[in-house]
Amino acid sequence: MIELQQVSFGYGGGFAARDWNLTLEDHSLTAVIGENGSGKTTLLRLLAGELRPREGRILLDGRDTASLPKRALARSLSYFPQGRPIPDMTVEEVVSLGRYPHVGARGERTPAERQRILFAMERAGVASFASRPVRELSYGERQRVYLAMQLAQDANHCLFDEPTNFLDAAAAFSMLEQLRALAGEGRCVLCVLHDLSLAMQYAHRILLLHGGRLVADGTPEQIDASGAVEEYLGVALRRVETSNGAVYAVTPGHRV
Repeated sequence: MIELQQVSFGYGGGFAARDWNLTLEDHSLTAVIGENGSGKTTLLRLLAGELRPREGRILLDGRDTASLPKRALARSLSYFPQGRPIPDMTVEEVVSLGRYPHVGARGERTPAERQRILFAMERAGVASFASRPVRELSYGERQRVYLAMQLAQDANHCLFDEPTNFLDAAAAFSMLEQLRALAGEGRCVLCVLHDLSLAMQYAHRILLLHGGRLVADGTPEQIDASGAVEEYLGVALRRVETSNGAVYAVTPGHRV
């Protein structure tokens, strides 16, 4: 469980986040939506420890993250950021980095550790090219490698910042299925998404940020009924019933 208690953060003299009070439960996939500059990535960077709150505190299973050593935090929380340098390493070497919080930089590659790394690669669908340099892969393939690295980290709290960006439709669906599966295993999963249709289809809970404030919080059905998406994002949602359940189409709103 992750708790934000009266958290505020600012760059320079202004505030990018104001008075965030929030509890994120295990066994749940929560999607964060909002316009550019609304505070979505700031929220993830605060949770990941890359930024420190100006006010308030963040608790991870009851422990203040400000007091946790970096490796202890990494054993409990993993972070999938937007865009990163492409390392001159093979797929397996990159995925192995996910085990660093548990074994350290010089940790022995025991059979059990190798099995964890192999399992992560198989689950993310990258085991078949484990020996290939990451630099030779497509963007979508690299995203799966970074997912495998996060799976190898085996943290109970998982943060994802736009993991479906630039993925084709099938790859985006596959990524969100993986995130749902992580939540189904008991993890607390928080994911920033620009694609409202995917957010509404896959998330158990939606957080809508606007101007650094949390303006709507609920299930996809509650967010749909509230009208907050049209009010704050300027687009409308249309619920469509399918044989696999409800999906949401995004259409122009009154502001367009």
